[in-house]
Amino acid sequence: MEALGAMLKRGGVLRLRYAAGQLGVSEMTIRRDVTQTRDRFTCLGGYIVGVLDGPAGADYSLARESDSHATAKAAACSWKN
Repeated sequence: MEALGAMLKRGGVLRLRYAAGQLGVSEMTIRRDVTQTRDRFTCLGGYIVGVLDGPAGADYSLARESDSHATAKAAACSWKN
């Protein structure tokens, strides 16, 4: 997983297929490894990204954000063409 971490540091986001090819393993192996290290990485579609840590991700609250801009969100959902 250190090699994957190093590749992410260089590029920020990796295609799953590219990472598997570079490491000489299958995409499923990468997915399994990422699942075991959810504190460091996550898969989003066919991409691998580092998990936010520190100030950028520490203050996020789903409960608070779900009410953020609630009126605008409701208006967008009810808009008809």
